[in-house]
Amino acid sequence: KQWYQRRVRGVAAGIMAKTPCQDYYENTLENGTTVNQTWDPNWHTRMAELQGNLMVASILQMILGGFGLVGFLLKVIGPITITVLIALIGLCLAGVAANSASQNWAIAFLMVALVTLFSEYLKNIPVPLPYLTSEFKLKVAWVKLFST
Repeated sequence: KQWYQRRVRGVAAGIMAKTPCQDYYENTLENGTTVNQTWDPNWHTRMAELQGNLMVASILQMILGGFGLVGFLLKVIGPITITVLIALIGLCLAGVAANSASQNWAIAFLMVALVTLFSEYLKNIPVPLPYLTSEFKLKVAWVKLFST
């Protein structure tokens, strides 16, 4: 339990990235024999913990939004706090991103190219966005989708 408490992160991928990986796990059966397994016998417990964390976070987010506490929190929590928090989350996930990018270089380069394209070159270009009016007429709105 102490290992889990020391490594808890606010992001689910951060939690899974800090899970220790081993080549094999020793499992003792009822008759006393020891069996080496290549998969973690406690993965059900870890998935249940992760699902519970996500459910609690979702319920908290619904409560904050339902009672209008987000506006109050934005008055108390400034942009300097948010910037540091986002930077810490990004630093925690840098290892996970590097590990995932090393699996398939083509997808990694494609993602970098798309992020660069959307954030730098398409930020001032309007994109057509079709929608239905209340009279069920199809209209197109031109929205700067990638601008901040």
